Amino acid sequence: MNVIMESLGDPVWQIGGGIILLATLVLILALRSPEVHLAPQHQWFLTRLTGLLCFSCFLVLSAGVVLFHGANAASTTAPLVTQPSSATASPTPFPSPSPRRRRFPGSPSHQRRCSPRSAMPSTNRI
Repeated sequence: MNVIMESLGDPVWQIGGGIILLATLVLILALRSPEVHLAPQHQWFLTRLTGLLCFSCFLVLSAGVVLFHGANAASTTAPLVTQPSSATASPTPFPSPSPRRRRFPGSPSHQRRCSPRSAMPSTNRI
């Protein structure tokens, strides 16, 4: 219940819902105005379609806000799992891997067997 109350107080939901509501009213009034020459069946259909589309947008907005607040509430109320310290941990039959240093080709400790220039034939003419 707390998630829903936080969602109702969210400015994104309030402003977004207000914009969707106003857009619905403006579009329906524009469709029903005498300046728009539509058959009565088309006016009826487009009015229902506009209402349905705007209601769907409002539901998507509301679901997004509720899911966002629900995810935040779940991450803050999750119980902390403590790992046993190494002194109290029971020994396992498998040894733990020890970290190894990797040598990269450009590191100073890497020795090359032959330089690339010595493998090439000499082109100097004296």
